[in-house]
Amino acid sequence: MNIMELDASHKGRRIVVRYKTAFYYKALSLCGDDLFGAVFLLVPFPVAQEKQYDFTLLDGSRERSRLFGVANETGEWIGYLETSHEWNDRFRIVNLWVDESYRRSGLGGKLMHKALDCAYEGGVRVMVLETETCNYPAIQFYRKFGFVFNGCDLTGHMSDDDIGCEVPLEMRLPLNQPSSEPNDERCLRSPHPQNSTQTRP
Repeated sequence: MNIMELDASHKGRRIVVRYKTAFYYKALSLCGDDLFGAVFLLVPFPVAQEKQYDFTLLDGSRERSRLFGVANETGEWIGYLETSHEWNDRFRIVNLWVDESYRRSGLGGKLMHKALDCAYEGGVRVMVLETETCNYPAIQFYRKFGFVFNGCDLTGHMSDDDIGCEVPLEMRLPLNQPSSEPNDERCLRSPHPQNSTQTRP
């Protein structure tokens, strides 16, 4: 299955994303005389959750957008990668989607490598993307590629999200950085939770 760059004929197509998650990162605010910010604590859901959201391909809100796709043997589209080269020399993964039937097949990794190829070709300084704190499988997938915390919007979740499990989370992957600035997470590391399932997007 080859990754192909697609034209504007795919513009406006609505993609429904479904995933299962057993964990979320709970945002905890910090405030002190010499420290403020937020930390995220991994918390299990009482019952595994099935989440759903949708997005529209090439919705016109991004600059210098590119769209790539993967089709199966019958011509059905089973994966999309949408990117944007932003004005401040950042490369954004707008959407990375793999059909549920093809997850854990390595297709998500191939699309991510395509994004990296495009980013390096563009000579950008950093790659960024956004997910939600409840999308534990996607967060783990991105972290395996070296993405780290970049920012969050603690008020960005839906009004019916009583426990604050759907906080918008931005992640970054610095590119071409000096060796004096290692791309690591300055944090205490804890073991992965028991019986977790890591699913590629």
